[in-house]
Amino acid sequence: MRISDRWPNVSGCEDALWAVLGLVVDGVYSFAVILVADLGIEGTWHMAGMRGTGSRTVVADDVLVPAERVAATSPFTTADRMLYSMTVLSLVVGAALGALDRSARCSRRTGSRS
Repeated sequence: MRISDRWPNVSGCEDALWAVLGLVVDGVYSFAVILVADLGIEGTWHMAGMRGTGSRTVVADDVLVPAERVAATSPFTTADRMLYSMTVLSLVVGAALGALDRSARCSRRTGSRS
């Protein structure tokens, strides 16, 4: 099958050999396993403090994917999405708290006044 689509915020795509991407085939939610070399990578995600994730947009432009690398599956449940959101959010909250702690220590050390 031939695939043309875009997937934003794909973490680590520049270092990966393969990408597992979600798509809809004949109305059925599916995963496709695609060589990253067959995909375009666009630097479209410019989040402060998140450069280390390597997140980019990957683009398939009429990429030929053998049928044996496409599998039907069910969409993620609400519980799956909540668990994923909480794990991602916990990293962001932890980083923000660490930055606040560091700022407070630096402020006390230099005697800065607000």
